[in-house]
Amino acid sequence: MLSVNYPQSLRVVMPFLWPLTVLGLAAVTAFSSIRLVAAPGFEFYFGPLFYLLAFRWFGLRAGLLTALATALPSLWGVGSPFTILLASAHVLAVHQFSGQDRSLATVTFFFQCGIGALAGLGWLVLPSIVQTDVLIDMAVRRILSETLLAASADMILLALLVDTARGKVRRVRNLGLQQSLEALVSIAVAGAATLFLLGELHHVNERLDLHQRDVAAAISALPDRDRMQPETRYMLRMHGVETPMPFIATRTDRLHQTGMMLGCRSFDAGLPESGERHSLRYWLEMCYVVPLADDQVVLLSPHDHVVALYREILRGVMPLMAYLTLAQIGLLLFGRSVRRSSRVLSKALQGFGRAYVTTRPTAPFREADQLLGSFIAANNEFVAFERQRVHLMRTVEELRSCPSTWCKFGCGQRAAFSGGLWCNL
Repeated sequence: MLSVNYPQSLRVVMPFLWPLTVLGLAAVTAFSSIRLVAAPGFEFYFGPLFYLLAFRWFGLRAGLLTALATALPSLWGVGSPFTILLASAHVLAVHQFSGQDRSLATVTFFFQCGIGALAGLGWLVLPSIVQTDVLIDMAVRRILSETLLAASADMILLALLVDTARGKVRRVRNLGLQQSLEALVSIAVAGAATLFLLGELHHVNERLDLHQRDVAAAISALPDRDRMQPETRYMLRMHGVETPMPFIATRTDRLHQTGMMLGCRSFDAGLPESGERHSLRYWLEMCYVVPLADDQVVLLSPHDHVVALYREILRGVMPLMAYLTLAQIGLLLFGRSVRRSSRVLSKALQGFGRAYVTTRPTAPFREADQLLGSFIAANNEFVAFERQRVHLMRTVEELRSCPSTWCKFGCGQRAAFSGGLWCNL
């Protein structure tokens, strides 16, 4: 009978492998269903952190399975498989372009930039009601959040290593230079841009509350507001606001029907306890509710004002995004130089003592180039000594193996050069 002897530690782990896997996927799905609202219009979800760690620790299949588990809550909530496809594509992109010496954050940044470019191309080709500023704002928020989560996964991977053979988690002893540098730069720059964006977004509700009070005061100050026709569209011009805002007077029992005329799906009366106020979609599809008299209200759409507000925030964060892009490009070039230096040094190490080096290669970094020069000098010196040693050994072997009559025949001539040493041998 064929028998397989597993290590003792693996015998302990294997019976619990599938239950632990199912339990882990359930926990990952539960945590991924939580949306951490950091600021109005900025949400975190921890799916990328989980499936990137699963990919690094357990391989491609585990990464894809975890990506599916983390995207299931979005499928239940939104009803679209787009999130699953995006998460799976993220894992495949990391598998294709991220080796052991490259961080997850760099690949994630360029992957999300590519997705944003495709979304922009689709916006140009297909008809859409989403404004350019809103689309760019959504892309920036996703790039920052995904890059920050990937950089956090890099920091965890730099500290912890899962030994699947022994079923243990141990500390990483040897750190990769390129991976460490990319992770630190990514988490520093992306973190700074994220903190700036969060600081600006935290004031969105306050600024919109002030704007709503100004709108209510402006409507109350209208000279002919008592003569406004119900269900008739008017335009409100305010001091300091370039674009006039549409509004309609209606009864309280016709809010939803009238709101559809303005493109509104939610209504805000200035109550801060509304939980939906932390969503960008809420503000884009919201109408102010301004009471007039009895059961009469005014619905006003601040859509253009909200877009202008987010455009202003976007202008503030774009320099940091440009800096993050330059930093990631610089990290790519730095990683390329590191790999080239490693290849040059490895080639020189593998060819040590084989031949005399006449053409000296160069390394991108000065320190590596100096080390390469010292290594080549030592190689050439070693080859020269080796050649001299081999030549002397061959001469000694020839003298030992030659007939005595041949040695005596040429003794006189050789003695002129060696003083009789050759004949004495």
